[in-house]
Amino acid sequence: MNADGEKVATRTFVSQYHNLDSEEHYKNIVVGDEGNTRQAQLFENYGSEGHMLTYFQGNNNIPSFVDQLLLSQLLTLPELRDYKNNANWKFTFNTYSAKNEQLSGFSFHKDVPSNGDISLIYSLGTESQFQIRLPEGETQTDSDCASEITENVRSNDLIIMANDARWKYEHRVVPVSVGAEQKPLHSEHPIYRISMVLGCQKM
Repeated sequence: MNADGEKVATRTFVSQYHNLDSEEHYKNIVVGDEGNTRQAQLFENYGSEGHMLTYFQGNNNIPSFVDQLLLSQLLTLPELRDYKNNANWKFTFNTYSAKNEQLSGFSFHKDVPSNGDISLIYSLGTESQFQIRLPEGETQTDSDCASEITENVRSNDLIIMANDARWKYEHRVVPVSVGAEQKPLHSEHPIYRISMVLGCQKM
């Protein structure tokens, strides 16, 4: 909507650089944030229906609530000590909605290299299953490491992916059934799970 209150068509672009094999489309959006604005790319159905992804690139576009409530706490972790004052950050806000009692997931992928050296995945809402595996056709040479791991991820859980987990393995969120006892995070929207992903790279 423009300054006169008239609706303005939003152009849709084909993404040239993302982490799935499928063709994906996005819109450039501007998000209001405590008197400032942040620019982002909005993928309304990323990979599957019900998975909405909003991608914020660069330190100047990190939303205030992420900086104040999440990033400030993460930077106290030993794994991130070297990134405190000299890192470029990317932020991805994922929402997962249910359709026909099935909660959408996210197929196997690796985060794009430009997301940085470390990926941090913070989960809210319905419990999900997180899987990590070697890509098809590759074999594990280290006998102490599994070729595939599945973990239940609860609300407020944090996953840190670095080194081989970041670069060698691929990961996904498994679609799950939603029971009647499970309620959406908001009464007016069928969103059951939120995943906030931060990637960082040293400057």
